[in-house]
This record gives sequence, C-alpha cells and structure tokens, in this order.
Amino acid sequence: MNITLNLEAPLSSTIGVMMEVLELIPSDVIKCRAEVSKYDGPDGPVDTQTFVVFLDDVWPSQGESVARRLAKLAEQFDQDCVAYKIRSYGQEVSGLSGPRADKWLPFNPEFFMEY
Repeated sequence: MNITLNLEAPLSSTIGVMMEVLELIPSDVIKCRAEVSKYDGPDGPVDTQTFVVFLDDVWPSQGESVARRLAKLAEQFDQDCVAYKIRSYGQEVSGLSGPRADKWLPFNPEFFMEY
C-alpha cells in the first residue's frame, strides 16, 4: 500500500514533517517536498506551505485504521484535515480526514498535489 498526503505545516521543515508522519504512519519509504500553496478556503484566501508526502510499503497497524491515523496526523499538525490518496492492489481511494474535514468537502482532486 502507498499513501500520498497533502498537509499544511507553515513553520516546519521537510525533515521535521517526515519524522512526525513516520511516528503515526510507519513505512519503508518516505519522500517529502514543500510547495507554496494559494487557494480559496472556506474562510477566505489561503497562502501557506503545503507538504506533499509519499509513503510506500506502509506498515500494518494493530487495531487502528489508516483513516484514524490520518485524522491523528491532522490534529498533530493543527489542521482541519489532511488530503490523502491511498493506492493498494490496483484500487485507489482519496478524500479528507481530520476533525474539521466537513468544512472542506467535497474533496476536489484537481487541487490534490501528487508526488
């Protein structure tokens, strides 16, 4: 299984983001890049730093779903939600996970940044 994430962490470094992500979603491979993002959010214009994180060979978790770990990640970075795309066995699922994901619905794949 691999996961691509888009998360905002304006005051973080790429290495810092990677370490925090790996604490919640262990994997054998992680790649990360930062991009400046400008878009219209539910509360007005947003100008921020978005990290595009790619995880491959994600380790299984005992009793905790990937969705729950993504929600924890959003909370850890003090975000409304984290955008994700999960690929496994030829299937793809994408969406938003976090405490205030409903503010950002519906998920718009045009805004999702791939690694």
